[in-house]
Amino acid sequence: MRFLAFTTYLQMVKNSVGSSLFRSSYFEIDGKKVDLLQNGELSCAFFVSNLLKLFGQIESIHIAVKNTVADLERSYWKKIPLEQIHPGDILVWEMVDFTGNGKKHGHIGFYIGNQLAVSTDFISRNIIRHSWNYGGTRKIEGTYTKEGFIEN
Repeated sequence: MRFLAFTTYLQMVKNSVGSSLFRSSYFEIDGKKVDLLQNGELSCAFFVSNLLKLFGQIESIHIAVKNTVADLERSYWKKIPLEQIHPGDILVWEMVDFTGNGKKHGHIGFYIGNQLAVSTDFISRNIIRHSWNYGGTRKIEGTYTKEGFIEN
């Protein structure tokens, strides 16, 4: 009997749709508890890094896209052209001001095939399945794969 880590990982990504599990991550700042994910508004990196860490594919759990990407690169995830992407790879989208507060935020999620992705949604604050480029409205800036993670 052999555990199929990648198959389990990909199914967990798909099964996460609709979940609010990764909405909050609390830190103490100046003696006060603060949810830096703002109840799910900024939870994409926390979601992605938790699943990758669970399967031993990165070193740490993160709350920022840039730190998650840096960990991917340290953990031997390779940046590849979009044309070479396959299910289970990581998508990184351009920075945009999606909240209207003047601050731009990046976004990160999982590619699941057929030009579909799974990531967090800042409006519903849950994990959703969506078009990999948000119907052509958001540019994909990076795609990452990990050689050897897929079972043969």
